[in-house]
Amino acid sequence: MRLAVALFACLILGTPRVAPAQESAPAAESPRPALLDSLESAQRTMRDLSARFTQTKFVPVFEETLSSSGHLYYLRPGSLLIRYDAPDTSFLSVRDSTAIVYYPDLGQAHCFHLEHESAISALLLGFGGEFREAAAHFRFEEARDATSARRKGHRFLRATPRPGTSAAADIEEIVLTIDTRRWLPSETRFRETNGDETLFVFETMSRNTGLSDSLFRVDLPPGTEMLEMNP
Repeated sequence: MRLAVALFACLILGTPRVAPAQESAPAAESPRPALLDSLESAQRTMRDLSARFTQTKFVPVFEETLSSSGHLYYLRPGSLLIRYDAPDTSFLSVRDSTAIVYYPDLGQAHCFHLEHESAISALLLGFGGEFREAAAHFRFEEARDATSARRKGHRFLRATPRPGTSAAADIEEIVLTIDTRRWLPSETRFRETNGDETLFVFETMSRNTGLSDSLFRVDLPPGTEMLEMNP
């Protein structure tokens, strides 16, 4: 879990940094991909989502692959819980403009205060309704040459950080693989500027099962040290 925190910290989006004046003028804005409109339309009636996932981290510099797994829960408009069950029991919770990352082995929880909480679920899960917030930090296009193998009934959405934003320092691109039979993500791949890649594969997805808001309330064990990361 700890290996993915840098990615999620980048997705906990604050005010975009202003690019230095000497940098070249930004490229013309591309039209909004039609794939986003399709996602919004198909997911308009979705209230909640739960799924099992596997996460694989590729670290080229050390020539190693690290795997973990767990469950993900989402509740509109922006509550998100990612709970790992192997190899540890870390979790990430996003609720009420606050994100908490819990590390049981350290006895610590890291707290982030958010400006755009629903942008996180948009970039991880492909929920079109929240892409308006993420668009201040990322450009979106329908990918024709995604690293994921082409499969029937799947389309690919690529997000690349805008120059001068905080995400641009750490993230090279995010590619979401969308299953167009259900209009839900089957994979999300993060490529970092240091060459590392993190792949989420989503399984056994269920929507509108009546998830309660109480699921996203964080109960930390007694004695956990809470650290404010951006007070």
